[in-house]
Amino acid sequence: MADINARNSEGETELHKKVLDNDLPAVTHLLSNGDDVNVPDNDGNTPLHKASGQSVLQALLAFGGNTHLINSKNENPRHIVATSSYEDKDEMLYILYAVGAPRCKTHVESCTEGCALDGKDNGKPPCVQCISRDRHSFDDVLENAMLDALKPAPSKGGRILCLDGGGMKGLVLIQILMAIQEASGGRPILDLFDWIAGTSTGGILATNTCFR
Repeated sequence: MADINARNSEGETELHKKVLDNDLPAVTHLLSNGDDVNVPDNDGNTPLHKASGQSVLQALLAFGGNTHLINSKNENPRHIVATSSYEDKDEMLYILYAVGAPRCKTHVESCTEGCALDGKDNGKPPCVQCISRDRHSFDDVLENAMLDALKPAPSKGGRILCLDGGGMKGLVLIQILMAIQEASGGRPILDLFDWIAGTSTGGILATNTCFR
């Protein structure tokens, strides 16, 4: 059986490469099949360090991307976004800020207001058009992602978790799910409900709960 986290000579997995390609459907497919979202390459870069688009960034965060990890240059994902020229730079910076991504602990020459410890720039919320675009992007890949993780429905029980979707609400859902899991003593979300459903971003989060 093939290793889903197999690496090339640079230590990159297939997930690293698809993130670099900004290929949301492929990224979601790999994550839904259990690819390690936080695996580092030879330079310490996780897929989150490589994200250059808003939708892929949100997908990685939804599947547990760790914003605190640093690479061999002592750079965290927020630093890379803040010092980049990405088209979605401001929106990506805001998304990272919204989920608590840390600023740089020590100032380096390349730091900007978006990542410096004493900086004030936290990006800007995605516009309504961008949120709509992301929602449609997630909808396009949701069906395949869900089919990859389908399990037989329980024969009885009535505890239902329904996760709404749409843009920034997905980031709030992540925090809520973490709080529920903490309050339950660390039990997996999957063990707490008989049915889990969702729309758009919420659907991707629902898929993610199928993996322990």
